[in-house]
Amino acid sequence: MTAERLTIIVDWSAASLPGPGTDSPDQCWISWREGEAEYFRTRSACIERVGSLLRAHDGPALVGFDFPLGYPVLDSGEPILPCGRGLAAMLAERTEDDDNNANNRFEVAAELNREIAGRFGLGHGPFWGCTVEPPEGLTRTRMDSGVPEHRRCEMELLELKLRPQSAWKLAYPASVGSQTLTGMPRLHELATDDVLGDRVWFWPFENPPERPDAVAIAEVWPGLHSFDHIDHPIKDARQVIATRHALHGIELRPPRDERERLEGGILGA
Repeated sequence: MTAERLTIIVDWSAASLPGPGTDSPDQCWISWREGEAEYFRTRSACIERVGSLLRAHDGPALVGFDFPLGYPVLDSGEPILPCGRGLAAMLAERTEDDDNNANNRFEVAAELNREIAGRFGLGHGPFWGCTVEPPEGLTRTRMDSGVPEHRRCEMELLELKLRPQSAWKLAYPASVGSQTLTGMPRLHELATDDVLGDRVWFWPFENPPERPDAVAIAEVWPGLHSFDHIDHPIKDARQVIATRHALHGIELRPPRDERERLEGGILGA
């Protein structure tokens, strides 16, 4: 008999300092049991908990992270950056992120901007937004780089009057770009873990491994799911609880076309 699928929903944070010692907003939260949420002061503690839950579960699992796992492609269909597993590996090589949340995400974005601008003959790269003095190659405000600001899945939500954020946007309210830069290297840790590595696959970029304990990593957007009915003082906790409830039994369909396989998608959108 196959074990029930374990569903873990993660609200990630790109904070540069550890969170407070008590439950606080805008930090890392996870939900893996119905109606419950756990708080973490650091990214290291959060991903360690996710890994321990997966190792202890001998059946299938879904882990949803609230940041993009890919970037827009050019109108020609050419990728601007790798996606899924390749993106996680590439960012793991460049990102420094210690156990107290100190990280170099803005320097990584500036470096990628310079590389993207040079490769495609642009005036500057697409990453923007910075809460400190920007390194060379990164600007505080958005400048038209000539590449798409949104993936197709985000444009479809915009047409529905929803407000998904661009993965190029690294700072300011509701931004998710810094979460991708700090989160993808942690997904590389899961994908190369001695115990978990052979089980992990990235939806919708890859086909699942043919084994009963496969671990799917997917992108979620908590803003899609109603959470006002949940009794918890922290909004982040209410959102991961509601998202887990909504996605616990969802089917992980194949990518609908090549563009989704290169850009990714939002599970349940």
